[in-house]
Amino acid sequence: MKSIKVLHDNLVNQIAAGEVIERPASVVKELCENSIDSGADAIEVDIESGGIKTIKVRDNGSGMSKSDLSLAIQRHATSKIDDFNDLNALHTLGFRGEALASIASVSRLTMVSALDQNNAYSLTPSEKGLPPEIMPAAHPTGTSVIVHDLFYNTPARRKFLKSESTEFKKIEECVRFLALVNMDVGFTLSHNKKQKYSLNKAENHIEKEQRVAALCGRPFMEQAIYIQSENVGYFLSGWLGLPSFSRSQSDLQYIFINGRPVKDKIISHAVRRAYSDLMYHGRQPCFVLHLKIPAEQLDVNVHPTKQEVRFQDNNFVYRYVSAEIAGALASNMKAKDRNLDSIYSDQAEKNHSFPNYPNISSTNFGIIKPELDIFNQGSFDRQASIVGVGENQYAAGKDNYLGQAIAQIYGVFILAESDTGLVIVDMHAAHERVVYEKLKESYETNRLSSQSLLIPKTIELSVSEVEIFQKHAEDIMRFGFSIDRIGERQLVIREIPSLLIKGDSEQLIRDVISDIQAHERTYKIESHIFDTLSMMACHSSVRANRKLTIDEMNALLRDMEATPNSDQCNHGRPTWVKYTQGELDSLFKRGK
Repeated sequence: MKSIKVLHDNLVNQIAAGEVIERPASVVKELCENSIDSGADAIEVDIESGGIKTIKVRDNGSGMSKSDLSLAIQRHATSKIDDFNDLNALHTLGFRGEALASIASVSRLTMVSALDQNNAYSLTPSEKGLPPEIMPAAHPTGTSVIVHDLFYNTPARRKFLKSESTEFKKIEECVRFLALVNMDVGFTLSHNKKQKYSLNKAENHIEKEQRVAALCGRPFMEQAIYIQSENVGYFLSGWLGLPSFSRSQSDLQYIFINGRPVKDKIISHAVRRAYSDLMYHGRQPCFVLHLKIPAEQLDVNVHPTKQEVRFQDNNFVYRYVSAEIAGALASNMKAKDRNLDSIYSDQAEKNHSFPNYPNISSTNFGIIKPELDIFNQGSFDRQASIVGVGENQYAAGKDNYLGQAIAQIYGVFILAESDTGLVIVDMHAAHERVVYEKLKESYETNRLSSQSLLIPKTIELSVSEVEIFQKHAEDIMRFGFSIDRIGERQLVIREIPSLLIKGDSEQLIRDVISDIQAHERTYKIESHIFDTLSMMACHSSVRANRKLTIDEMNALLRDMEATPNSDQCNHGRPTWVKYTQGELDSLFKRGK
């Protein structure tokens, strides 16, 4: 083995660059974050050849003096922290002082910065270890950083870069993340002299929703609800895509914590938990979420890229995020009455509030009294059953969004007229959700009975898995399990919940322990129980070709309005749609 020696500064910077600068998008991220920390409210990003040839980031921030400019590219030189205590309450995006030194070590870098128009200087690092060259320059207040020939001196890194289009897509994604969280900053992104984005500052709620629509797509914003809440210093806000607007991939999921785009398994799991009962298996929800946490309760110094964080109280963060999102999704009935055009024109929507539904008692549609069958027997002739609307006990009031039933067509759909348009309801899907929610309420109130196994089932596990079970045994057994430890590596299942008697209880317990290992919590058992309740609701709901009276239709509409999550059935399909009078006029070209 060779003798120990201190590495040369340039080699140290190149090693650091391997951690911080993965590709051109990493350079854009670091430079834009520096611009944001400098107080800039306008950032221009100009890219050539996917960032492999040139990256230029220009801002109108506070700029640097001549002395600060010379220090900026030195390793671990920063203006953002002074001592160790500052690490416990970070309020800036950058703080390590690694980025510029790392970038300068693997590229041909030039910086121009000005405190004001009379104090502007340019800096070009020396390649031979000499002091950087600093010259007077002409530049408006702010800073420009130009990066040429990324990885020119580290060919092993350069050969692993992808095509120009792929690298630019990564840069575009990076700018999108930054623009979604820094609404008070304008962004311009160009590639090979062609402008991709030109985003003005978003200063009010309408302008923020316009920006989200521009970055995430108009269809997302048309199918999203706004969430805003506060709890003991924690703030959660953002946009949640309705369960009916989902994707096969998780490519429209944005999580920001204290202004940083992060990838956090706790938040992601909490969001999936909130959506789990509302969409198809395998589908991914869409959301843009901003979470603000007291700085002293968050550690962002976990990874050089700062995309991972550590919470002081994981359980509280999980419960808070999951409960708030679940509550917002359960209160989204009014959201379907709004469209994107009204976002741009109606300032009243800026604080999207969720309606409080009247506490309507259960009607005959409930499963609490199964002996009451309100549905007429016999076949239906598949004609529209147009019946005149008169006074009845289920007539719609001013707070009823689904209006007044007027007909049933094809034995499947209910037509209703509201103050704002024509409502079409899938009666089976809607009734399935109503029944399912009542089953869940009954389960959560009374729990379920257990059933003893004729032959107890023994499970062989690792010692660590048995210890995890013992630590969480109380949480697992409250669902109706009776499980004992009979050896260092063995558990025996004696009783299981009655609803799961036909399931694979051994595999379920293994899955539960695996879930706890990965996420420190589990909802596997509850998920299996709810799947069974969902199947029961499906089989006990009103079927197609059942002829309903107007009163029965209105009873279902009123139950829907009083039932959480009634916008979609248990499988994620929408239960109703609405056509406004303006949309109907447009269909028939009225007024043209």
